[in-house]
Amino acid sequence: MSCRINEEIEALVALAPKSQEAGGSDTSAFVDAQDYTEVEFVTVVGALAAGKKVTVELYGGHDATGAGAVKLGEQALVAGAGGLGSGVVRISARVTANRGRHYAVKVSSDSAEPLNIAVLALGRVTHRHADNEGALNI
Repeated sequence: MSCRINEEIEALVALAPKSQEAGGSDTSAFVDAQDYTEVEFVTVVGALAAGKKVTVELYGGHDATGAGAVKLGEQALVAGAGGLGSGVVRISARVTANRGRHYAVKVSSDSAEPLNIAVLALGRVTHRHADNEGALNI
């Protein structure tokens, strides 16, 4: 039996839309992935000048505050010659005991201008909700 996407994937705002200072960095909230088999962070960025770069680093740890978190990987987005009106950077990891159950991303850029950013965390649930629980399926 197949399930609907809203039964398989949960979405959480990990970092509300904000203006990041020029050349700055921001870290999302640490998401508790206890009920997930996999997490993915989708970072949306605003306008980026030609040649400028946004880097998204993924961290995992055993503490909800991020204490002792370990970098698991990174993805980058570089604006081409014409610049970039907006973009998306995606990074994911399987949830495993040795990585801990709390995950977050750090978003940084070398932009000379403030950069609009937002981060959405997606979790693939390890269990399925009962039919019609929490969502209207039409």
